[in-house]
Amino acid sequence: METLMRVVYGPAQPFLWHPERAQLVAVAFALLCAVSCLHWKQTKLRTPILCALATVAWIAFGWNEQRAQLHRWDIRVDLLFDWPPLMALSVAAAWLGIRSLWFAGDNRPSTTESKPSAM
Repeated sequence: METLMRVVYGPAQPFLWHPERAQLVAVAFALLCAVSCLHWKQTKLRTPILCALATVAWIAFGWNEQRAQLHRWDIRVDLLFDWPPLMALSVAAAWLGIRSLWFAGDNRPSTTESKPSAM
C-alpha cells in the first residue's frame, strides 16, 4: 500500500507549497489548448476541451496551494481527493494534445479509401 501511495502522490511533491509551479503547468496546458484549437480540423473536439479542463484544474490546484501556504495547512487531506483526478485529467490531456500535434501534419490517405488502379 505504501508503494501505491508513493506512485500516486509522489509526483505531487514538487507542487506542494509552490503554487507558481502549478500555474506554470496551467500555462503549458493553455498553450497546448491554443495550438490544438488552431489545428481543429485535424483533431477531434475532445482534445481542446480536455486541455482547457486541465488548464482550469491546474489553476484551481494552484489557487488551493496558495491558500494552503497562506493558512499554513499542515495536514493535507484535500490531496487525497484533488490529486488523482488532476493527474488522470493531465495525463489524458497531455497524451491527446501531444498526439494531435504529432499527427497534425499527417495528410496520408487512410487505409479505408480506395486506391485508383493503374492501367
